[in-house]
Amino acid sequence: MTTLIQAPTRRRIGFRGDPDIPWDSQAELDLLRDLCRKDFWTFFLYAFGAWTNPRGKRWIEPEVHRPLAEWFQAHVDEWMADRESGRGHQKHLAILMHREVGKTTMITRAGQLWLHLRDPEFSSYTGSEKSELSIKMLRAMKAVMDGTDQDSLWAKLYGNWATSATTWTGKEIVHAGRRNTSRQDPSFGVFAVETSITGAHPDAIFYDDPISYERLITDTNWMKTVNEQVSSLFPTYQSDAIIVWVGTRYGDDDHFGLAFDAERGDGIASLSGMETDSMKIDPNGLWHVYFMAGRDKTGKPTTPKVWNDARLSRYQRRDPTKYAAQIMNDPSISEHNPITREQIEQCAIEPKDVPWPALRYALMTDLALWDGKSRVAKDETVYIVHGYARDGSGDVYIIEGDGSPMWRGEDFKNRLVALCQRYRRMGRKIFRVTGDLSMAGLKGVWANDLANAFNDANEPFPGGKLLEFSRGGQKKIQRIVAAAHFWVDGHVKWVRGAKGVDRLTEQMAKIGQMMVNPKLKDDWADAHSDAFQPELYSPMRRNEPRRSGYDRGATAIRTDGLDPYDYGYDERRQWYDECPRPPLRQGE
Repeated sequence: MTTLIQAPTRRRIGFRGDPDIPWDSQAELDLLRDLCRKDFWTFFLYAFGAWTNPRGKRWIEPEVHRPLAEWFQAHVDEWMADRESGRGHQKHLAILMHREVGKTTMITRAGQLWLHLRDPEFSSYTGSEKSELSIKMLRAMKAVMDGTDQDSLWAKLYGNWATSATTWTGKEIVHAGRRNTSRQDPSFGVFAVETSITGAHPDAIFYDDPISYERLITDTNWMKTVNEQVSSLFPTYQSDAIIVWVGTRYGDDDHFGLAFDAERGDGIASLSGMETDSMKIDPNGLWHVYFMAGRDKTGKPTTPKVWNDARLSRYQRRDPTKYAAQIMNDPSISEHNPITREQIEQCAIEPKDVPWPALRYALMTDLALWDGKSRVAKDETVYIVHGYARDGSGDVYIIEGDGSPMWRGEDFKNRLVALCQRYRRMGRKIFRVTGDLSMAGLKGVWANDLANAFNDANEPFPGGKLLEFSRGGQKKIQRIVAAAHFWVDGHVKWVRGAKGVDRLTEQMAKIGQMMVNPKLKDDWADAHSDAFQPELYSPMRRNEPRRSGYDRGATAIRTDGLDPYDYGYDERRQWYDECPRPPLRQGE
């Protein structure tokens, strides 16, 4: 006999015999409405609908994404409070996270919508590599606002913002939340790398992954194009705008790398998320960075729902360069790099530890004189002073260097002459000056021009003339990789704090990127590679006690050309008188 199981009945909440209190669904909506407006994490999960979307549950990890939401909200709260009090200032945020973890969904889409919810008069633009991608992101935000996104509670909480919208096109919208009809800037707008937003002055710019490997293959100057557009956007920002960059890394010269470099860009003001050795905080920095890589410092996966250990390992084996940039967000750690940043740091030496009297010096140069045109992406003219140890250790010391893309021939000659004069006054003689063998119109001209400059200053030219190397068919990257081997073996020491040395160490850390992107700057590394030419470098010798040729147990040596019978009788007789017995020969 089949036994029927009665379903449990739902009990209402009551108080000790008091009548049941019905649940007020309107109060629940009011509470959720207020909470989503105040708290970004709650907004992201429910009003935006990420958590109610079955696909969202596959990649959302609260221990990963909630800290990002709280970081974003803290900066937005501070920025909006200053703005409302009349102390507005620009806020620069950068979210660097690996692929497929929802950074675009969470920040570019949900974060942008949340800003409009808090200030309906807001104007923001979304930029990407192509217009199609930017329009696709706007389309997803429109679906939230007009209620067509079934997982979102926006329309239920805040109404349909498309109903009375004045503009609702594919490239820009003016939603129903705006009341100030006199403002010309749209509520939402889009742009791409090769388009502009001239005439617009938005409150926010969301710049989402303007670079892709596919584009870099078809256009090797794409990074330069992106960086030029970034510069062109500066005049469009309002004085109290918020600028948000979302993406992953593609190389140290991408827009992230330039912006984070304190010398070439604005520097990093703060770093959150994960610790990383690839970024340095600058006291005067501008960018607040949220950083996350696919693995932490112990090698543990940070987002195992999407990138578990097995998948990370497979991707690293298949494409180590993309793994370093797209997953670890540090292009310099690619397995293609013959030297790591840690190995470079191990080569550092304090000035007090340099054996100054025991060194002989050579000056390596790389010529790329300014042609009077734009300096953007221009090669640098570089010189680097190297010190060679005379103790048989085979060690090379990088003493100092300098370079500029805007030096003329006269500027460079004056600097070289002054440098040699300064070293001679310190008793540190420079024995050679090197350079690449000039081709075409400069063939032989530069060497003669440089010799005239030294003679005019009454300064002896080191070595008598410029030592030019004909590199012929040898590829530049091969020379640089060969030079890196001396670093790994511990035969290169760079003087900490010395002028220009940091420029060389940065380029040495990018050798792996140079292999896949030949447009990267390599002038310093190229000049440095000449330091190991056989005309200059003496390899390490075995440094062990040696006995005299007359001592018992002396090592047998071959003395070519010193056979006594090669000389006349009188010379041989004198030699025997001065040397009672000849040196031991091999085999005796």
